[in-house]
Amino acid sequence: WEAINSDEDVKSESGSMCLVRTACKAIQTRCCQKSGCHVMFRAYLKTQGVHDFPIATYEGNRFNIVFYNAAGIYYLRSHLIRYLEEVHHTRNRLLQAVLNDLKHPLYLIGCNGLGIVSKCITSPLWRVLESSSSMSTLCKEYQNMHQLFLKWSDDVSTL
Repeated sequence: WEAINSDEDVKSESGSMCLVRTACKAIQTRCCQKSGCHVMFRAYLKTQGVHDFPIATYEGNRFNIVFYNAAGIYYLRSHLIRYLEEVHHTRNRLLQAVLNDLKHPLYLIGCNGLGIVSKCITSPLWRVLESSSSMSTLCKEYQNMHQLFLKWSDDVSTL
């Protein structure tokens, strides 16, 4: 998708995925000890009246985390940009890379799209998987999801 809509060479990882990965490395609870700024960024968010921090740590191999975190990065994007430019002054390469990627409209569109997938598909599916006691209940959920995919393939206005 990014290769079609950009003049830049796309490597093995899309810019949106790189933004999610590096932003999480910079601000999530288990951030990079050397270059991250989790504690200071959370304090900044509280001074701005933002008490939600929708960024999960990468634990195990949960498929939905990247979608959830992309939604969180998109939600926090203006706060992250302001914090990195005006408060922290971005003194290391990790934070500079995050700031540069946050200013790339195509990467933000990708994060928004991944966030929509989180909201409509992966988060509801994860809740069902965690609460399901048998495979027979999952079969019905997968059939419902398939019907939604067919509906969305014709008309995405219901998203």
